[in-house]
Amino acid sequence: MSNYYHLPVVGIDIAANFSIVTALKPDGDIYQKNLRIEHTLCGFNKLLTFLQKIEEELGDSPKVFCESTGIYHLTWSYVNV
Repeated sequence: MSNYYHLPVVGIDIAANFSIVTALKPDGDIYQKNLRIEHTLCGFNKLLTFLQKIEEELGDSPKVFCESTGIYHLTWSYVNV
């Protein structure tokens, strides 16, 4: 994690129908906490706009981290077989 000091960081907690996003400023202070993103086109556009806002305001693109557990990386049809 030391490679990411002094960079904006975004953590995403992924659930079945939505995700919760928290962003930290380069100094480690909270930029935004508990932003709910629905898993819809509108929700993903909201996430993209949020990431672009961070880059614009903090001067660097955020590094995005997701939880390492779960099955969100599988396609929906495969999960529901």
